[in-house]
Amino acid sequence: YLYHRGRNRIFTGKLKEAQEDLKKAVGVDPKDGLIGLTLGDAYYLDGAWFEAIRAYKKAGETDPTVEDAGRLRSWRAQTRAGEKDAAVADLQDWLKKRKAPAEDGEFKRVSSFFAGTSTEELFLQGIDGGDGRRILELRCRMYYDAGVKRLIAGDPATAKVYFNKAVETDVKDQIAHAFASAELTPKK
Repeated sequence: YLYHRGRNRIFTGKLKEAQEDLKKAVGVDPKDGLIGLTLGDAYYLDGAWFEAIRAYKKAGETDPTVEDAGRLRSWRAQTRAGEKDAAVADLQDWLKKRKAPAEDGEFKRVSSFFAGTSTEELFLQGIDGGDGRRILELRCRMYYDAGVKRLIAGDPATAKVYFNKAVETDVKDQIAHAFASAELTPKK
């Protein structure tokens, strides 16, 4: 109950309430990494970068099934906190140590882009084809990620284009959609 209410509160912009629900949910089920990732997402949307990093890393440490997602989300938060070089070094170090599963497509694509070993062109290649739900979710995530990378590179105009493309997918129940929408909303 707490997890679902917390997640719903994220999507309605009630970030402090979401954080409280999700902290309690982590206390109830500390081994469920999805709860920890979602707590990190609530912090991330609130601009609490270091709290997000801690939540993402702890989620991956306690639940190996979300470790890859935690590492990628940590990279985003760490770069947003102004620690781009450290974020890239952490991700590159993780990639050297990581035991890759047989099916590794999206993680490899995203981590290579974040670590600087793949170009934006290769990263975004092929995501504009099709309109099924799965491709729309993928497109949303990838446009958001490309926007973040442009933002931290000092190119807010192109970042905004990518954030708009992520929002245009209209997959409003995806966290990348919430992230992109937040980037396009003027800060108070």
